[in-house]
Amino acid sequence: MRDYVYVGLGGNRRGTLRTYANLLLTLTLCGLWHGASWNYVLWGFYNGVLLALHRVYDHTLGGRAWLARLRAAWAFGCSRWLGTFALVRSGW
Repeated sequence: MRDYVYVGLGGNRRGTLRTYANLLLTLTLCGLWHGASWNYVLWGFYNGVLLALHRVYDHTLGGRAWLARLRAAWAFGCSRWLGTFALVRSGW
């Protein structure tokens, strides 16, 4: 999907909004590929939204020294893991 759909649509080379649209479309199609029902399509869209929000978070806070120190902490790593698990679990 990444090579044929995401890169075929332009990937992240055509601007920020187009990148997010490409992510959403690619993951929505991944959901459709897993099964031809609305549950899978919505599941793919949900994962696309999560991935787009992660990119917004990463681009907004990336390159800041205080965040780099915070990310190095064990507790932050544990909370990231638990947060990701909770979001993926709620998507299931």
